[in-house]
Amino acid sequence: MVTAKQIEQFLAQPDFAVVGVSRNPKQFGHIVYKKLKENGLKVIPVNPNATEIMGDVCYPNLKSLPQPPAAVIVLTPSKFTDSIVNETVSAGIKHLWIQQTSQTPAALEMAKKIILMSFLSNVS
Repeated sequence: MVTAKQIEQFLAQPDFAVVGVSRNPKQFGHIVYKKLKENGLKVIPVNPNATEIMGDVCYPNLKSLPQPPAAVIVLTPSKFTDSIVNETVSAGIKHLWIQQTSQTPAALEMAKKIILMSFLSNVS
């Protein structure tokens, strides 16, 4: 179970790649991105099907970012999660949030073993 203190520590990171951000304002990926941005957090949109989200340059994947962010938030369908977690680990990023329904057993195991601070929704 994720605690409020863990969430605060995660949100204290200097920047976040939001993987799975949506162009559709009604989609969860867009709502999360917008809320983080409105709260003054530095967010970087990642979506291979968009070039811009809310006026920000959108990147197709983590490898294409000019520099690795401190944290990654995964909001994608689960079929993409293993690849994203692998990119996160390869980039040396130590803070990861895998949103509930995005997780896979392989991604959770990789995150638990390699990433220092992983927040995995509904995982003990």
